[in-house]
Amino acid sequence: MKNKLEEDIIIEKSFYQAKNLLEEFGEFYPFAMGIDKKKQIFNINTFSGTEKPNPLSHKEELIEALNVSIKDNELIAVTVVVNVMIVPPYDEVKLSAIEIEINNSFKDSVNYYIPYEDKEGSIEYYELFKLEGTLRIW
Repeated sequence: MKNKLEEDIIIEKSFYQAKNLLEEFGEFYPFAMGIDKKKQIFNINTFSGTEKPNPLSHKEELIEALNVSIKDNELIAVTVVVNVMIVPPYDEVKLSAIEIEINNSFKDSVNYYIPYEDKEGSIEYYELFKLEGTLRIW
């Protein structure tokens, strides 16, 4: 991916926000972030009319909002962050994971996964891995 520094910044901020929400509330709903050419980070949210939206529907609403925001804010990279279940390549057990889907203006898409387990109120994070994503923004 090009714009490596900017992408590292937005991935780190996305993980930090998801981690804080998990540790404080034990869950989080999908959210999105964008970074522009000046390295300014934007939170991009939607409200679906309910306090607890369907995560998959909410993710789709965020993607629609991002497709509008990239034009209005000259964004160079965006993330959509979702709580998922996945089997890491180094394990055989399905685990909860923070998924950070990143898309950029060069038409690249990568999904980063940070698996975790809630062990008696303390969250243990495992090794990050990435998979090729599907470009849905831009």
